[in-house]
Amino acid sequence: MSTLVKFQIEASAERRDFITGKKNGKFNTISKTAKVDIKTENLNDHSFLIELSGAGHTAVQGAVLLSGELPAEISFFIPQQYHKEIIGVRGSHVQTIMNKFDVYIHCADRDEQVHRGGYFENEDNTYIQCPAKNLPKLALAKAGIMDLVADIVSLIQ
Repeated sequence: MSTLVKFQIEASAERRDFITGKKNGKFNTISKTAKVDIKTENLNDHSFLIELSGAGHTAVQGAVLLSGELPAEISFFIPQQYHKEIIGVRGSHVQTIMNKFDVYIHCADRDEQVHRGGYFENEDNTYIQCPAKNLPKLALAKAGIMDLVADIVSLIQ
């Protein structure tokens, strides 16, 4: 007889769609792969609770898979004058990098930067996000963006 094991994780409500996937697709895959149950519950406007339960080792396997889907992010500063060029016509440049490294990239203007928690000491306005299991791709995507910036700067000079 296996012992029921439960894991609970509190996560940011604004990251809910990223963590769960389209139509809870990531959770469904984890549930089927590890044979676990995953439920969510809203705690407040800012956070929600993920509860994963299963028999002994299956719960641990499910928790490992779930941890790989949690968001990993880096942020850095790029002068706003370069954002349009980085994004490209209809997003072509940024889409190429996002598809190549399987990441999400966002260049924020000043208002968005403040909304995301920016303040006078934190000038970061470019964000790259991916599931934690793809963590090494963050640095590669940042290098791709910085190469674009270098190309833009060299064209201007």
